[in-house]
Amino acid sequence: MTADRFDLAAELVAAASDRSSAWRFVERFAEYWLGKPLDAASGVPAEQIDACEADLGIRLPPALREFYGLFGRRRDLFSIQDTLLSVVQRGMYIDEGALIVRHENQVVCRWGILLEHLDQADPPVVVLVDRADERQERWVPWTETFSAAVVQWLVYESCMRSGTGDLATEFDSPADLVEVAARARPLAVAPFAVGHWSVQTEARWSLVDDVILLADDTTILMSARSSQAADAFRDRYPADWLHE
Repeated sequence: MTADRFDLAAELVAAASDRSSAWRFVERFAEYWLGKPLDAASGVPAEQIDACEADLGIRLPPALREFYGLFGRRRDLFSIQDTLLSVVQRGMYIDEGALIVRHENQVVCRWGILLEHLDQADPPVVVLVDRADERQERWVPWTETFSAAVVQWLVYESCMRSGTGDLATEFDSPADLVEVAARARPLAVAPFAVGHWSVQTEARWSLVDDVILLADDTTILMSARSSQAADAFRDRYPADWLHE
């Protein structure tokens, strides 16, 4: 199948069916949207995953072993803005009753899997946001499965690429954002919390032409399929684009 026949919206629906379909989406998105195909060096050898488990004193759920075995070395896919913790460099650790698998870029929040859920094949992911009052900090549900979080993180990180990703917080014309919303095709990606990681403000994913958008009422993130698509979108919707 060629890049022209990569139906992002349809393949995201398929990716939600099970974790093997999610891994298939990662492979195809990397090749046909990002132009960065996977290769033999993309994954972590099983013995290195075994060594990580030995260091942690736990058995990783099958979904995590599969993910790291397939994509665990591809920081260009999952760690542009935030950081998916490595098994090779012993990045994952246990804290606050959870296995921590991802950090926000200033460690304002951490994503993890509760230790009580490690026996599940594809366990849910939770998030802990730093608060001025530590008594208010608690694990909050993020996605129903780890594989769903992987798909979300992949698409989110694609918004951070130089040349094809961008951010705007204010459009020159308020009507532009309304037009974008009217033209947008919803995407089957788990909602993302925005507003400096307030887990109470959810942004939704959509597709306009060859541009993925993550938008709430005030902020929009873009992941374009090409620099030309990114330029065309910015030209059509003038705004205070960060990387224009």
